[in-house]
Amino acid sequence: MFSLGQDSAWLMVSSDILHDACASICKTTCNRDLNSVCYQVYERVPNGKILAFRSPPDCTVQNLEHQGKDLVPSSTFGTMFDFIATKVNRSFSIHKAAAEVFSSLHAQLSKLKDEIDIFNPLIITGNSLGGSIASLYTLWLLDTIYSNPTKGPRKPKRPICITFGAPLLGDIHLQCAIYERPSWTPCFLHVVSNQDPIPKLFVRPHAALSTEPTSLATPTYMPFGSFLFCSESGCARFDHPNSVFELLEAMSSEDVGNYDASSDLLICYYGMVLGCLKEKAICSGVSELGEGFVNPLRVGLTLQLEAIGITKTQQQQQDNRMKTLIEKVEKRQEEALKLKRYVMDPKKKLNEIKKCMAHLEWYKMKTVDQGGYYDAYKNADTRDRKISKETILKHQKILGDYWKDMVRKADQMPQKEGVFFHTSWLFAAITYKRMVEPLDIAYWYMQGKSNYINSGRSEHYKLMEKWFDDDKKSPSQASNSSEGEKPSLTEDSCFWAHVEEAVISIGVLKDGSSQENKEFAKQNLIKFEDYVMGLIGHRAVSPEIFLENSTFMKWWESYEKIMGGTSYKSLLADFMRNDYKRYV
Repeated sequence: MFSLGQDSAWLMVSSDILHDACASICKTTCNRDLNSVCYQVYERVPNGKILAFRSPPDCTVQNLEHQGKDLVPSSTFGTMFDFIATKVNRSFSIHKAAAEVFSSLHAQLSKLKDEIDIFNPLIITGNSLGGSIASLYTLWLLDTIYSNPTKGPRKPKRPICITFGAPLLGDIHLQCAIYERPSWTPCFLHVVSNQDPIPKLFVRPHAALSTEPTSLATPTYMPFGSFLFCSESGCARFDHPNSVFELLEAMSSEDVGNYDASSDLLICYYGMVLGCLKEKAICSGVSELGEGFVNPLRVGLTLQLEAIGITKTQQQQQDNRMKTLIEKVEKRQEEALKLKRYVMDPKKKLNEIKKCMAHLEWYKMKTVDQGGYYDAYKNADTRDRKISKETILKHQKILGDYWKDMVRKADQMPQKEGVFFHTSWLFAAITYKRMVEPLDIAYWYMQGKSNYINSGRSEHYKLMEKWFDDDKKSPSQASNSSEGEKPSLTEDSCFWAHVEEAVISIGVLKDGSSQENKEFAKQNLIKFEDYVMGLIGHRAVSPEIFLENSTFMKWWESYEKIMGGTSYKSLLADFMRNDYKRYV
């Protein structure tokens, strides 16, 4: 565990991806205008492409400082950066120089984006200010992919963004907006050399270094993605943004790097360092760390910091500041490792949730002789362990917690993203709603309550329903049902709430309520008849509602009597007397 950062770093530098990306930048020609980042697309064998953004030669620390280290609100550029915004982080700030360059290239990059084949591998790379443009372009492309899900068998491939010596791009709100999309963050890898001053430029001003540790309470710039720190002696990878910030801060205090070096010189240096590291054998030990290092995670972090040239081990043991840094990074690393244990590929998690759904489907099948799973749940005898209500409640809670969290995250996205992008997710959500909401309805009316739809319905059900209705290209089960096909779940997950309200209306007609209340209840019952026949006409109701002793069948028996028995005429009455068994 303790060597994970170094092991993954060495794996990265030993692969061809970093070297191909760096070489592509070196091949791209650029002029000396600071505002003119240039780009070129290259074919990559055996397949895929590399899009390289190169900073102009004059992109030095001095020029970047002259150009401006200021953060500017994204709204300064109108709606240009809305592809990053979410409902939680609607506004954020971006490095002024990067935003201006991206704005100047927007028309060209928009055309390029339309030409990109999203079904083949794509590496987007850039150095220095070009790395900032590469990051923005990658975010733009990711938004395009996830806002326009494909329906065919081919699935789009997420681009990989690799930057070399890029300055930090934006503030904490930009960082949070990106981290709200868990699948976006792994797309970014930022390579940082201990000899390159530009990545540390916005962490602390070089001319105003303090001997006291900088507080992270209100940082101006914040990183995102993975960072590969490298030096001529080794490399290490870190993912936690606060750890990255602290390491950049520590590197800036080392006061190394050529502050007059051009971006051309620095990208060549990255190529040389990567070449040396690729040839270097992995050789690490703990003999030099002294007896005080007994924590394996701390040992690994100490080796990583030494490998990237932040400090010497002997100095580190005597330096309280470095000890504090290691303790902070150690804590962040433990948090990141814990998170990785629980955060899974969303589709894998979805498959686990489907197992809970399978339990409910089994329960549905086993309760046919009890009037169906709605009535079985409402009247459950918990002594029967095979269909224990406690077991069903457990799976119901797991499913509810999962989908509420999924809906909350999706609802935080911009309006165009307020949907489940993939068809499998959308239909899984709707199947969950149709299966589980009736159980919520049963629990609501078991407590003697009424008016579930307006007073008791969870917001996540409402949003699921809205998103499904808005998805015009996703036809409902009803429109796909052929003659004779029996839907297993009623399309309207609130069907049983309508039934319960109809039962309540029957009670109003029977008790001593006022004539006005009785007339109102009668009108509601007629509307309910029309509602049921509408579902039946579209084959959108499950045959389960017609099971003996179901709440619906009991309602019909009472309703028919109170409306005059067999002499009562209506479409529903005719169907219940002549056709419902054929429907079943």
